[in-house]
Amino acid sequence: MKNKFVSYIKKNKNIFLTVLITIAIIILIETIGVVIYKKINNSIVNNVGVIVRSTGERTEKECIRRLQKLFGRKNVYLIKNAYPLANASAQTFNLSKQINKKWILVVDADVILFDDKIINFIEKAQQVIKKDKTAFSFQGMLFDNLMLRNRYVGFILYYKDNLKFDSNYF
Repeated sequence: MKNKFVSYIKKNKNIFLTVLITIAIIILIETIGVVIYKKINNSIVNNVGVIVRSTGERTEKECIRRLQKLFGRKNVYLIKNAYPLANASAQTFNLSKQINKKWILVVDADVILFDDKIINFIEKAQQVIKKDKTAFSFQGMLFDNLMLRNRYVGFILYYKDNLKFDSNYF
């Protein structure tokens, strides 16, 4: 078997070399792209604190892992088993006061977000803030293939400068 593979490679070495070079170029492009992507987005990522709200979802660890990879371990906080929703919201806002970031991203643990989509979402929110000085909350939507419509999902981005922390609200 090994001899057949070696003889195949010898006969088709140009194809084999082309494939290897193509793979190497793809790896290089992806590596350069990741470095550029990280440099461009550091200014965004460094201004975001993340709060994950969990009630024991099976996706909790993956949700946290992805967010920590993007925003850093020290910038991701967990609120666990806060019931009812009003209590979870109160805990979220109290924790938000303590996080020294311009933006607070609140994510339900059953939501797995893509890095580039989160960054795009925050970039769009920054554009809105430049135009509307009173905006403070941005909620994510997705197209639900089962329901065949857009619907809100469990993540909200808050702009802290415009957010009023009124403890009487809760």
